[in-house]
Amino acid sequence: MKAELVNLIRFKASYYKLFQELLVQQYGFYFSENRSEYFREILLKFLKKSPYDTYEDFYHYLKDTIPGKKLFQQLMEEVTIGETHFFRNIPQLEVFKEYVIPELVKYKRLHESNTIKIWSAGSSTGEEVYTNAFILWETLPVPLTWNIQILGTDVNRNVVQKALEGIYSPMRSQRHLEPIILEKYFDVFESGKFRVKNFIRKFVDFQHHNLIRDQYCLPAMIDVDVIFCRNVMIYFDRETTKKVVQNFYDTLRDGGFLFLGHSETLWQCSDKFKIIDFPKAFIYQKDTSWKGRGKEVDLPVSIPDLSLEPVSSSETHPSTAKNLFGLQSVPESKSKESLYETVDLDAYLKIDTLYHEGVLAYEKKDYDTALKCFDEIIQKDRNYLIASYAKATILSNQGKYKEAIGSLEYLIETDNLFLEAYYLKGILHMKLHENNKAIQTFQKVIYIHPQHALTYFHLANLYKDMGQVQQSRLSWNNLKKICQDHPKNQVVPMSDNLTYESLETIADKVLSDLSEMKK
Repeated sequence: MKAELVNLIRFKASYYKLFQELLVQQYGFYFSENRSEYFREILLKFLKKSPYDTYEDFYHYLKDTIPGKKLFQQLMEEVTIGETHFFRNIPQLEVFKEYVIPELVKYKRLHESNTIKIWSAGSSTGEEVYTNAFILWETLPVPLTWNIQILGTDVNRNVVQKALEGIYSPMRSQRHLEPIILEKYFDVFESGKFRVKNFIRKFVDFQHHNLIRDQYCLPAMIDVDVIFCRNVMIYFDRETTKKVVQNFYDTLRDGGFLFLGHSETLWQCSDKFKIIDFPKAFIYQKDTSWKGRGKEVDLPVSIPDLSLEPVSSSETHPSTAKNLFGLQSVPESKSKESLYETVDLDAYLKIDTLYHEGVLAYEKKDYDTALKCFDEIIQKDRNYLIASYAKATILSNQGKYKEAIGSLEYLIETDNLFLEAYYLKGILHMKLHENNKAIQTFQKVIYIHPQHALTYFHLANLYKDMGQVQQSRLSWNNLKKICQDHPKNQVVPMSDNLTYESLETIADKVLSDLSEMKK
């Protein structure tokens, strides 16, 4: 039987689970239902490279023979090329720079050590590792006096080799790097490609490592200060995740830090870490006081970034579009000339200029100046609602959650269809552990925008955290349907570059966990 003629329905019914179990056993890699078609295509492609024509023979070839295992490694290398770039997830990197590194310095000085160990698990082509190296070099006091050891590991041997070379295309480098970083940390070849400079590469290493099957015994994996494992475990099943997290716990030194992906948590996986919550990010720390207390970790959540453009359009909720610029609604019968007569354009331009001054201050993290600008706008024109939203966002970033809620409540009273205000308010209620208020607020977001994916994500987690399994399952299923209605690689609004495909993978994983709990 030719591979091209394999009955696809029969494959899905009879062999999907068999190959899935083999993937989990060898690599911990779990293909969720939303990726089953892609999984089939990959298997068919590599089936054609084997001496066999049936999936049954192909399975035993991959599982039981040396040539088959080598082919299986090639198969996995094709499906484990993750999307990555320099300076990914800025909020987490700010926490690394402004909180974690100073804490490392204090700890090392207290223990009279100058060695800092950082491990990036699932490092792909190396951008994350080199980013951490740049930040360390910029932040550490007199970096030459420190023994910096940064390790990147990946199950894909091809990407490990590329990471070791440290060579990147101009488009890949320039897209996410400031010119000053390029000049300071990269050499430029005649071909136009960039290579990380030797003084950085000498304290960075990359190794092949399988988080599932290999021992955690490399020297750089002993008493690690910080582990980055971002957007890796979303592809593991729950039991595999538990095993990996326990290994991370054993690998970290006391009080060491763990960075996971934006949407990853340790729910149902470990209670041995404590959460350190920041307005726009959260991290985990090895909890040396753990006594098998059996307490679930709190549900972490991040403040969304402030959009620098008007945050809404008339397609979302018409009342906001007019209010963003201080304009009142104008009956269709009025002419364009009468519209201009009702608006003080000079005053509007002054307010608009003040708003952009506030935005520039916000970008520079000069929050005090930004707040002054937005407060002045609010005093001059209460209908310029984006100023109130910007003020609430800044207060949220400063950890002044109750003040921010007050600003949002005024905004919502003025425009009860302001979606972003409800969403941010729901996030703040979660930060304050006001779960019932968070649920009520997120339900209003769904009323305004029934396809708002992140809101279903938060509702599903809230219900799960409160033990309302049926409601949680319903929300996860609604989220799956929304994800399936969007292109897989499209970024989810208000997320940190999270795609609909990744979000659907998370939903599939949690639904599987909930089903196991029910059993």
